Amino acid sequence: MIPKVMMQLEKLPLTPNGKVDRKALPEPAAAETTRRVHRPKGELEEKIAALFERALGQKDLGRDEDFFDLGGTSLSASKVAMLAVGAGLPIAYGDVFANPTVADLAAHVRQVQGGESGRKEEERKEAQTIGKAAGEAALQYNTPDYLEEIRAERPLGRVLLTGATGFLGIHVLRELLRQEVSVLALCRGAEDLDAEMRLKGMLMYYFDSPLDEEVERLVRVIDGDVTHENLPELLKDEPVDTIINCAALVKHFAADDSI
Repeated sequence: MIPKVMMQLEKLPLTPNGKVDRKALPEPAAAETTRRVHRPKGELEEKIAALFERALGQKDLGRDEDFFDLGGTSLSASKVAMLAVGAGLPIAYGDVFANPTVADLAAHVRQVQGGESGRKEEERKEAQTIGKAAGEAALQYNTPDYLEEIRAERPLGRVLLTGATGFLGIHVLRELLRQEVSVLALCRGAEDLDAEMRLKGMLMYYFDSPLDEEVERLVRVIDGDVTHENLPELLKDEPVDTIINCAALVKHFAADDSI
């Protein structure tokens, strides 16, 4: 959120009503600087520089200029990764963040393409192929044609609902309450808001009511997270008949490996 360019005005232009006249504000312009550009070396660096230029909408990028200093964002980094697929280069989304210059990213690609890293890349691709096949086998019945076959033929009993404060989870919770189902809701509290109040806040947000009476009668809220190691301890004394998992990490970008 830090602006790339700042400029100082002696005074702000105002409308006749005394408000800032946004249309009269001058366009901010970057200060003129002498930039010494070191051209890409070799075919690989030229290919990667072309990817950067397409993603950023700029020309004549230097081999040692930082992609993000030039205006790159998580979205444009994902564009680089997608363009790399078309160019036949083994560049993943996270590689752009770890190697933000043309020179660094080219060195990374050479490392992946040769030697031990090349073998690791083959092993990774093989694991991906196996994983993809396993995933396809697991999901082959996950189509509308099999909907009736997977419908529960028994009462739900007590439901453990994870991700209860997310968009999907809160709507599933509302439907369970309509059906008078007993729910064990797993959700995180905040520093200034416990888990139950957060859940009621989301009910209020989506359905204009915290549903106090239904929550009091049918819901037990557990402050926890599906990724926490203490989850078995939290749930060990809680009888559960059905699990509905609505938990998900919905960040578009994270600098670490949490996704």
